[in-house]
Amino acid sequence: MRYNSALVAMAAMLAIASPAAAAAPAASKSIDVAQAKQRLVESFARLAQQTDGTTGVAIQRIGGGDVITLNAGTRFPMASTFKISVAGAIFSLIDSGKLTLDHMITVDPALVVPSDGIADQLPHRGVSLSVHNLLELMLTRSDNTATNVLSETVGGPAAVTAWLRSIGITGMQVDRDTRRIRPDGTPFDLVTSNNSTPEAMLNLLLAIRAGKAVSATSTKALIEIMERCHTGEARLKGLLPPGTMVAHKTGTLRDVANDVGFVTLPDGNQFAIAVFVKGDTKGPQTQERVIAEISRAAYDYFLLLGR
Repeated sequence: MRYNSALVAMAAMLAIASPAAAAAPAASKSIDVAQAKQRLVESFARLAQQTDGTTGVAIQRIGGGDVITLNAGTRFPMASTFKISVAGAIFSLIDSGKLTLDHMITVDPALVVPSDGIADQLPHRGVSLSVHNLLELMLTRSDNTATNVLSETVGGPAAVTAWLRSIGITGMQVDRDTRRIRPDGTPFDLVTSNNSTPEAMLNLLLAIRAGKAVSATSTKALIEIMERCHTGEARLKGLLPPGTMVAHKTGTLRDVANDVGFVTLPDGNQFAIAVFVKGDTKGPQTQERVIAEISRAAYDYFLLLGR
């Protein structure tokens, strides 16, 4: 299956670059683009067959163009990709002057949960970190404790969802932080909590990239942190050319594997991509291969079409 994206790319190249296509009128060229898009959608569906779960995809070139999806409208657990929305809500407070990146926050021991970061490296009471460092830990290492602290800072999951609605994002719901037990002692349903459609996540990414979610300064800071993500090397980045810049956030939860973000093409243009996998029983290697091959197919499509 690893070579499917190369076949899609070759087909797209033949459709776009053949002498007949070059000599054809604009209408025919539009048909060729439509055919390339259809082949890409079919490729997504074939690649998704590697998992016995369900795969959702949404992509669009930054600056406009067609939105291409697989299983649009289907709800997927966001897992840790929801942390992008927490970061957005934090940056909105910074933009409004209610918070600064340098503001120090004391980590409440009640918010500490197992994760790579604060819980592992700073196990003793008396931890205080700046908002900037908490954002770094949350987005680059997916630190759950940092996420809980930042979620509490903005007013909890309901406040995060309210921020999403304020910037026009529907189809995405944040109703819990990373704790598995509610304050009343009842467990969260990890499958239905914090869910999103692929296109809703894409819309959030596009709003961020376009500067419609937070200020230009905050947008730059947020994307730069996402560029330093340490997780998911075998997912969106897995089959892309070495050195390709990917600003992204992963999510993993039992039979769930996600990766969402921005991919930079050789000409400096970018596309936004969200890939969700849920219900898979074949394991992480299969889940990550599906995400990587879908990412490469999208990369080849945008690279060769130039749009």
